[in-house]
Amino acid sequence: MASSDLGWGKFLAKANKTLAPRGSKAAVARKVGIGRQELHRILKGEREPRAGLAIALFSAIEAQHNASIHYASEKEEWGTPDWLYDILNKTFKFTLDAAASTSDAKCKEFFDKETNGLKQCWSGHRVWVNPPYGKGPPLWCEKAYRESRENGVLVVLLLASRSSTSWWHDYVIAPGNQVIPIRGRIIFSGASNCAPFSSVIVIMPPWGKEGINVAGIGERISKARTIQSRHKKE
Repeated sequence: MASSDLGWGKFLAKANKTLAPRGSKAAVARKVGIGRQELHRILKGEREPRAGLAIALFSAIEAQHNASIHYASEKEEWGTPDWLYDILNKTFKFTLDAAASTSDAKCKEFFDKETNGLKQCWSGHRVWVNPPYGKGPPLWCEKAYRESRENGVLVVLLLASRSSTSWWHDYVIAPGNQVIPIRGRIIFSGASNCAPFSSVIVIMPPWGKEGINVAGIGERISKARTIQSRHKKE
């Protein structure tokens, strides 16, 4: 299969846009086992890669593009799927959506961009947080951690799995917290396809009241996600 059969010319435009951020080209070059200069020539159209390399580049650049959706996209809000929220709300009975959009608040009481939940006190509430993505999660996780420790607030968050980051270790997997991985990738509200990242549910109990019974939640989420995926395909 020649690279032209893969729509190579059309793909170059997407590749150059995806690999514009600093360090992206070097990461892809390492992944496919070529030098940065060779990758540079390929992206400029000066060299047509052999079929095997072309396929490897397609895969590596597509993975880089998917990752950039999470970190670099203008889209920062990923709406909470109703089915997922309903499962969690049956257990935790939330009273505050701390990172809501005005059109998709999950609780009667909520903070949106204008009221900014990061600057508010959450005391006295059982809080749901699906934070804005991009640079948002570290700030929201620190806020949730401090509210649970200092104000005795129960906080449950929906997060993209980012276990290699320092904030993940500082706030997400801190002693007393519970992390429930969601099997497979979920389809967020308003989206037509699965998210380009894996998600987890993080439970931060009030300090001194660790050990909330979450038995069966992960299984119920997995079953519901499978049903929703089938409905999308139909």
